[in-house]
Amino acid sequence: MQLIHTITQQQELFCSWVSTPLQNIANHCAKLWSQQPENTDQFTAALEESMKQIPQYALCYLISPQGKILTPTISHTGNDPLDRGKDVSLRPYFLEWNGHQDFFLSRPYTSTKTNHACMTALQTVRVDGEIFAIIAIDFDGNRTTFNPALGQRNYTQIKGDPSIRQQLFAQTRTITTMEEQIETVHQRATALLLHHGAFYIQLRYSRSTTTVRFTDRPYEDSVWALEQLLLSDTGNRQPMTSLSTTAAEQIPAVLQLFHSLRLADENIYLRSGSINIITGMVELNFSCDGTHYLPIPEFLEKSTAFWLTTSDRGTLADTDPFALNHASLENSQKTPLSSVSD
Repeated sequence: MQLIHTITQQQELFCSWVSTPLQNIANHCAKLWSQQPENTDQFTAALEESMKQIPQYALCYLISPQGKILTPTISHTGNDPLDRGKDVSLRPYFLEWNGHQDFFLSRPYTSTKTNHACMTALQTVRVDGEIFAIIAIDFDGNRTTFNPALGQRNYTQIKGDPSIRQQLFAQTRTITTMEEQIETVHQRATALLLHHGAFYIQLRYSRSTTTVRFTDRPYEDSVWALEQLLLSDTGNRQPMTSLSTTAAEQIPAVLQLFHSLRLADENIYLRSGSINIITGMVELNFSCDGTHYLPIPEFLEKSTAFWLTTSDRGTLADTDPFALNHASLENSQKTPLSSVSD
């Protein structure tokens, strides 16, 4: 099977696998309900037989519209009757489902049963137009091709505003309050990622502000001024998320390189840097307004000198002759930044 790179592609592929078979299973269950609505064992047998149409599944079960499991959970290795009666109404996939969609595929989340990343497909079973049950299938990330990291993991460069690039050597770095306390800031950022449920942190050194996202509320941005970052008490001490694709020891190494890139040059310097431990990516924005998005291991392989000297990615002259000419007049002793010059 071809490599899947983005969440959209993954969802489209899973939908193509399961939407038609699930509809057939739902129709079969609806007929059984009409004949013997109280006999849940017949639904277990129907799911066991019907799920042979979908070999990539991890777990299958029937749940009520209120979110209670009505059958054992069914897998390739057998059934688990202990799951019958469990309330899954607060599981990520059930909360995402709007209660009306006949077919729904969730975003990736961590299964409480397998502790693996998974996605859940839901298919409603209707009788006379009313939903009496939902078929749920959990796809195991260890047995299918999707990855919770999601998305492109290639080096990506985005050119900045030409007006900013033209003035690159007419400006110098101003020391900010965040820069004055940069070591303390990085210690706090590390603690949030390792011990307080954060999975994404963006540090805007030039503005002394921070954006943090937590695994228990991933769609919220917590935007903090420097004082809030240093004094905040998240109140949710918890270990590093199990969805992380980033090793704990890589986090301080990333932040140390942020530190170096912020202070290494007076004209060309890091304005902001972000780290996402689930995707395993960093994003860098420099004073020339160029933005770079790359995997953490690749970022750590490159020293500060890579960003501040000529490399095989090309020099400032390759993308901005004006900036190079200006640099030669104003900063003849300064080696132009190669990789962030775009």
